[in-house]
Amino acid sequence: MLITVSGYRSHSKRLVKLLEDASEFFALKMMRKDLVENIDLDIVLAKDLAKKEGITGSIYGYCNILDDR
Repeated sequence: MLITVSGYRSHSKRLVKLLEDASEFFALKMMRKDLVENIDLDIVLAKDLAKKEGITGSIYGYCNILDDR
């Protein structure tokens, strides 16, 4: 599993490590190990995501599929 973290506060090594560990943990809970090994995960952190997306209320993130191989 290849994990890339960028964006707001991505220079924090502790935060990056927590995100990588959590991503791998939950991926292994949901899928077989051989499937997890083929995932490229890009995590982009954004400050005030709801404001940037023009949404009133709370938004914690969203997921996009970049490649459908």
